Order: sequence, then structure tokens, then C-alpha cells
Amino acid sequence: QGQCSGSLSSHCDTVVPVAFGKRCRHGRSLSGAAKRRAWRACSCTWVSDVYVDGQRKFIAHGPDEQTARVADARLNADLMEGRQVRRRPGRGFRDVAEDWIAMRSAAPDARDNSIANYRSRVRRLGLYFGDRDLGTLTVQDVARFLDRLRDAGGSPATHAGLYATLRCVLGHAQDIGVIDVLPLPRRGVAGAVERKGRLSAADVERVVAALPEPWRSAAELVVLTGLRFGEVQAITADEVDLSRAIVRVEATIARSGRRNPPKTRAGNRMVPLSPRAVVILRSRIQENPDGRLWPGRYDAARAALHAVLVSLGLHQPGLAWHALRKAHSALLEDAGLSVRDAASRMGHGANT
Repeated sequence: QGQCSGSLSSHCDTVVPVAFGKRCRHGRSLSGAAKRRAWRACSCTWVSDVYVDGQRKFIAHGPDEQTARVADARLNADLMEGRQVRRRPGRGFRDVAEDWIAMRSAAPDARDNSIANYRSRVRRLGLYFGDRDLGTLTVQDVARFLDRLRDAGGSPATHAGLYATLRCVLGHAQDIGVIDVLPLPRRGVAGAVERKGRLSAADVERVVAALPEPWRSAAELVVLTGLRFGEVQAITADEVDLSRAIVRVEATIARSGRRNPPKTRAGNRMVPLSPRAVVILRSRIQENPDGRLWPGRYDAARAALHAVLVSLGLHQPGLAWHALRKAHSALLEDAGLSVRDAASRMGHGANT
């Protein structure tokens, strides 16, 4: 299909279609009619697998099979009639998304966990939008994507995260001049986010008591102060003032072990300590006077908490160390603390 002098190497200046189908996981282990049925049942985009100037590219045609086959036929007709089909570099969804992720990664407050989440969401969005030129994206296209997303199932939180990332990519496309107006429908992703990972006060006490050290003291400090687990892991002796019963939150430890700035601007704060919290921190300072008071890795802490939850019959999806921080939030609510003061104490970026 198409004419090319020699092999498909870097000197080839024509576009050679290789295959038409999908690149998603739904038909990965299948073949023949079974693969085609799996592709027709999923909502991922149909693509033409082509070589552009010797480089393999994937031209997305959208999730509708009939429309995609028409677009693929037009592509082949262009080749048969000698017209060059070139992809405009820097304007496709993948190009803009990778540029946006690179920009976010280079920011001084970049967080490893956030960048990993962005990459995961961009990969999922890429299954739908592929290398489509964002300059041709319409409001109707995005609305159809949202409809497909809802029909595919999944949690509202996942849908909201994907849509938020898509908005960020399109916003970056507008900033760099790829598009003039954001092609976003007025309706966003509907549906409330299901709240998971909550424990009663009695269950929290049982979990903390069953944890081995050093995670028992870390868990108790989270319940007493509302600090994020990464913030607890980042505490050093220099950031604790036992005489004033205050701890300064200046950093957080990512799951990779990297020391990052706090999650939000409001996360850089001073948190008052109860007498029991002072005792815990004094003990940890005596054991680790020169470094982090809880130097262990997140994987070890997660495994320890998981084992305790299973042994107590409390394990459920979504239940992790953050549940202990939610326990502190419940204590503040029961104590009648104002929403503004509670948000300030817990380092939330907004009162909501």
C-alpha cells in the first residue's frame, strides 16, 4: 500500500499504512473474530498504524467503527492518488500531553506521585484520542468521550480524574497556541465521589494498638495531629519544638522516598501537639536524633497496616494510612472546631 523507495527507514518520505484496529488491552490476548468482537464492545479509539517519514505513528479516528473505517479508507485513497498525509508535529494529543507532563515535572514543587498519576491518566486518554490533532477537536467530540466514559463503568472519582487531566492538557494546548478556545462542554463529569476508607473511633484504637513499632507510634501521631503519613515520615528533630509543643510541617516523603514540598501551599504549617504527641516525638528524637524520626519506606508501612486490618477483619478496598488522618478529622468535627480552623490545622488548600 503506497510507494516507498527501499525499506521503511528514516529516508522514506511517504506514509505507509500498516494496520487498522485498536491498540487497547481489550483484544490483546485474542485473535480473529474474537478480537474484533472485543474491540467492538470497548469504547477505545480505532487507529491506523502508519509510518510517517520513517517513524511509526498511530492516527486516531475515534471510537465509532464506521466513521473510523471511512477515515482509514480516505487515508488509503490519499496514498493511492499520491497525496502526502503528514502529521503536524506538536499538535497531536500525545505530543501536547507529553509536553504538559514535562512542564509539570520540571516545576520546583513537582511531586512524584502526582506525575505518576498524570502519566497513567494520559495513557488512558491516549487510547481514545490517540495522536489526533487537537486543533480539530470539538465540543461534541469531548461530550461523546464523556458519554463513552460513563458507559464504560468505573468509579466517579476515576472519571473525574481523567476529565481533570484532559482539561489540563487542553489548557496547555491553548497556552502554546495549538487551540484558541477550550472545546469543553458545559456539563462535566456528573456523580458524587464515593467516600471510602473510614473507620470508627473504636476500630482506629484497635488498629493502632495492633501495629508493630515504629508504625504504631507513627499511626498514633497521625490520629493525634491529622498529619499526612508522608508528612510524618519527613519530620526531623529540627522541626520539633518540644518546649512549645509544636511541630513544623515543611516537607513530605513521596512513596519513592524522595523529599518533596508539602502537598499544598497550606500544607506548610505549624501544628500544636497534645501531651501524648509530645511524648511520642520525644521518644523518637532520642532514637533518631540526626535524621528522620520515621525513616522506613512507605511500602513497609503499608504492608504492616494491611496485615493488621486483615487480622482484625477490617480490610476493605481503599483503606490505607489516610483513614487515620480521616479519624483525626472526625475528632475535630466532634469537638466542634470550625471548618476554617480544621482546614488550617490539616493543611487543606480550601475550606471545602
